[in-house]
Amino acid sequence: SFHLDAPLLPPGGPLDLFGSDDSRDASLLKSCLDLIASGDLEAAKQLCREAGQPWRAASWSGGEPYEELKSETEAGEEEGAMIAIAGEEKKSDEDAARTVGNPSRALWQCTTRKLGRTLAANATTASSSSTSLESA
Repeated sequence: SFHLDAPLLPPGGPLDLFGSDDSRDASLLKSCLDLIASGDLEAAKQLCREAGQPWRAASWSGGEPYEELKSETEAGEEEGAMIAIAGEEKKSDEDAARTVGNPSRALWQCTTRKLGRTLAANATTASSSSTSLESA
C-alpha cells in the first residue's frame, strides 16, 4: 500500500515504495502533469480522485486564489449581505458559502516550495547513490 510520506524520506528507508506502487504512482503523476501542462488542472484533480488519491487533488487546490463571489442580485446592491444579531453585524451562512480558493494561499505556497526542494534533494541523493553503486 502507498504511504503518504514515503516520497519525502531518504531512499532505501523502511517506507520506500514497492516497485508496483512506485511505477503506478509515477504513471499517475506523469498523466496529471501532462494535464496540468495543457492547462486542465480540474481534469488532473479528477484523475487523482479516481485513482484513490483525493489528498493529492486537495493539495493542488491550495494554490487557488481566495476570493468572495458576488451573486447576481448583489452586483449592484449590498443589502442583505449582513444580518444584524444583538446589535452586531455578522455574515450570513449564505455569504460564507460564496467564497472560493485558499485564504492561506501564501502558507500553502511556502510549504509547497519547501516540499519541492526536499523531493528534489532526495531525487538527487538517490540518483548519485545509484550512480556510485553502478561504478563499483
